[in-house]
Amino acid sequence: MHLLSTIVLRNIVFNPASGMVAVRIGHRRVIGFAEGAGPAITAPLMYKMPLLFKSHSAMMAPFGVLYGTTLASFVPLSALVPKLCSKEKGPALWILGLST
Repeated sequence: MHLLSTIVLRNIVFNPASGMVAVRIGHRRVIGFAEGAGPAITAPLMYKMPLLFKSHSAMMAPFGVLYGTTLASFVPLSALVPKLCSKEKGPALWILGLST
């Protein structure tokens, strides 16, 4: 439970920061790098690390922080979807809402 709360707390803290970074360097760059590479690296780490550190939740916390940070990078996606689908914003946001 401690690890899950670490992931959620980091996600909440980093959500506004990922939006600000996306405004500065571009939504597509943040989404492409952080959503593509971030979870592809941190999700296997979150799976493998409990096998290595069985009873050490403190050793798992940094990996939970990384995973929560990469999950927060999905925030700029809601700003990019209406830009990509300028004619059909309603259905595009509906599909985005289904994914959350």
